[in-house]
Amino acid sequence: MLTHQTGAIVTVFRGHSHVMNRTIANLVASVPLILLMGMPATATERPIVASIHPLALLLDELVGDQAEVEVLIDTSQSSHHFSLRPSDMRILRSAQVVFWLGPDLEAPLLSAFDAYPNIPHTALLTGGVADPHVWLDPSKAQTLMRTMSAILTADGLRDQFIDIDQASSRLQQLDTELTEALEPYRQVPFVTLHNAWSHFAHHYGLNMVGALPGDGEHDVGVRAVSELRATIKETAARCMIIEPVGEQRLATTVSRDLDIQVVELDPIGAEIPRGKGAYAVMMRNIVARLTACLARP
Repeated sequence: MLTHQTGAIVTVFRGHSHVMNRTIANLVASVPLILLMGMPATATERPIVASIHPLALLLDELVGDQAEVEVLIDTSQSSHHFSLRPSDMRILRSAQVVFWLGPDLEAPLLSAFDAYPNIPHTALLTGGVADPHVWLDPSKAQTLMRTMSAILTADGLRDQFIDIDQASSRLQQLDTELTEALEPYRQVPFVTLHNAWSHFAHHYGLNMVGALPGDGEHDVGVRAVSELRATIKETAARCMIIEPVGEQRLATTVSRDLDIQVVELDPIGAEIPRGKGAYAVMMRNIVARLTACLARP
C-alpha cells in the first residue's frame, strides 16, 4: 500500500499571510471573524466562487439552486498549471468568498490574492499535502462541506437554505453504498499514473500498489516508468488508472507487454453536469468503472 497523507483544515481571510490551523469545532466558533474582516453586507447578491469543479459540486449539495456558485478554473484547464484571465480576475473580485484547496493544488491563485488582498478567500488545505485530491474521500468531502457551510452561515444571510446535516447525511449514505460496492475488490492490486487516488484508496482500504511521481502533467523519467513496470510485474496488478486526457501515450509505454487493463477515471468529474446530487454521480461513476476493471479475470 502506498503511504497516505492528509492536510489540516485552514481558513484564510482577506489575504494569505495569516493562516490559522483549526479543527472544525474551532472554526465554527470563530467564523464571526469574517464580519470583522469586511465581508460585504450584500453578500447574497455576490457569487460564491469555487476554484475547481469538485468544490462546486460540494457547494451545490449545500445551496442547490438557491445561490450562484461560479467555478474559476475551467475543467479543460489544469488546476496545477493555469493562467488567470482578466475575466477570471473579475470573478474573483466580485466574489462573496472564494473557496480553494490551497497552493498545493492551485499555486497560481497566490499571485491573485497578493495583487488583490481584499478578496475574501478560504483555503481548505495546508501543510504540504502530497495528494490534494481530498474530495475523493467522502468523509473528507463532508469536512470540506462543513467548513464551507460554517463560512457561508456566519453572516446569518444563508442559513435559511443551507442544511449541512441533510447534505452530510446524503454523503454518508453514498459512502456506505460505495463501501459495499468496493468490498469484494479490496485486495486486488492496481496502479495509477497520476497520484490523485491515495485518499480514495486509503478510505476504502484498497490495494493501490504504485503510482508515478508528480502531478501527471510533466515528462516522467525512464527510471520512474521502469519502477512502475516492475511493481506491476511483482504484484500482478490488475488495473492501471489513467485520466481521460493526456495520459494515453504514457499508459501505452507503461503497460507494453504487460497483462494489465487500463481504465480511465476522472477525479474531477469534468463531464458531470452541476447540481445537487452531482457529486454522488461522479463518485458512483468512478466506482463502477474501477470495479469493472478490478473484477476482470
